[in-house]
Amino acid sequence: MTRTTTFLILFLSVLFSNLLAQTQVCSDAYFGITRTDDPSGLAFVQVDVETGAFIVASDYDFPNGITLNLEGIVDNQYFFVETIGGPAPVERSIVFIDLEDGQISNRIQIFGNIGSIIHDEAGQRLLYLQSFTTTTLLMSVSLIDGSINQVSANSLSRNVVSNSSFIVDDEYFAIRNLSIGARQIVAIDINTGQVTRTINLTDASGNPVTTLGQLFDYDPGSQLYYSITIDNSSSMLIVDTIDPFSGVLINLSSIPFDTNNPFLAFGSSGVINGQFYFVQDADDGLTLNFIDLSDGSLSSSAPIEGPLFHLQVAEICEDVEAQAIPTLSQWAIVLLSLLLLMVSVLFLRTPVALTNRQS
Repeated sequence: MTRTTTFLILFLSVLFSNLLAQTQVCSDAYFGITRTDDPSGLAFVQVDVETGAFIVASDYDFPNGITLNLEGIVDNQYFFVETIGGPAPVERSIVFIDLEDGQISNRIQIFGNIGSIIHDEAGQRLLYLQSFTTTTLLMSVSLIDGSINQVSANSLSRNVVSNSSFIVDDEYFAIRNLSIGARQIVAIDINTGQVTRTINLTDASGNPVTTLGQLFDYDPGSQLYYSITIDNSSSMLIVDTIDPFSGVLINLSSIPFDTNNPFLAFGSSGVINGQFYFVQDADDGLTLNFIDLSDGSLSSSAPIEGPLFHLQVAEICEDVEAQAIPTLSQWAIVLLSLLLLMVSVLFLRTPVALTNRQS
């Protein structure tokens, strides 16, 4: 009896221990760059959106400038562009920071004026537009070996709006300003660098769009640009959508808003989980705001520390041990084991009782 009981208890213990599974818990984490007390110092920080506090991951002695509008998160690394200066062409570097330890993991040197940098996940590279004296070319930098390659063979149009690029299938999209004041979306083949189509921006009535919001970002989920504009005359925040494939701009909402304080520059806004986030400057600090894109309403607004150059969001996942819910088949095994345990006890007790009566 002791052996059988011990065996069944061990079996059940192993079964239930297997139900303790490793599961991933993911959450959105906000990262940015801020100044330190040192005039040439910068700090890479994680922003606690509930308290507004900065959690410093690492400090750097960073005498060079930072190019705004050129930052992002790729392969668990935060990247931004530093401007080293000097004679033309201007020397720049793409700086990569590891999100786990906050240390600079790589620097890739580039030259010239660059804009509209975006991650080509399939090609394991960054794509960007590089402007020279008379030409603009689509370029790539490999995330594997850091090599820089020219994608486009011919010069592309200049005046592309920073922070407006995205990739769908094999096309790189960006918004550019035309000399006549209108706006246009240009699509470029990421393999050949050739312009595949141009789409003029119009309003719902078909009139050309000549002005864009102070901030706008692309949402891969809805495949729409979302644009926000401060209207000082009415103290309203104007939220618009732009269909990049048709070029039609449609107003989503107009929200009463404190329009006395400006937005931070591109790079401190984005779309995450159906919400457009942006940072507003104020006399008493910074404010992180969220707009619900389902109806265009201002869903939340909270103060955060400052100053802040960039604010980008990454999904951070960690493995945690959790008690899994037993499946139907596992419950069947548990009940069968208990039944066998009871039958074994009854079976082993019967011979003992007979032996006692015979003696």
